[in-house]
Amino acid sequence: RVDKMQKIQLTDKKRDGETHFKNFDLGAYSKKTFGMYGGTEETVTLRCKNHLAGVMLDRFGQDVIFRIVDEEHFEFHVKVQTSPLFYAWVLNFGDEVKITAPLSVQEALVDRLQKGLSLYLNNPC
Repeated sequence: RVDKMQKIQLTDKKRDGETHFKNFDLGAYSKKTFGMYGGTEETVTLRCKNHLAGVMLDRFGQDVIFRIVDEEHFEFHVKVQTSPLFYAWVLNFGDEVKITAPLSVQEALVDRLQKGLSLYLNNPC
């Protein structure tokens, strides 16, 4: 992380990865990355309460296409890196955001929840 770097100085050394950075789209990367954690890239489907439309557009950009599910919800597909911070971000919304696909990402979230709950249910102190 840049904010943790110390004793930074310019050098005349050639940078590695020039080819990679030439084609790197920082905007696309930041839309699918949560915090500093990477993860497996997945296309997930999120079902949200309607009042969160602006929040989702702010997070994922204006090119996201919403599909109306019912009077209270919309759904959309987005590529994300399924890191611990992605799951925490989803859980921030409580019952207002649900991962509806793929099943493997749903199961990973449930597994995280079960492990976290076990810390408190088995030994609340």
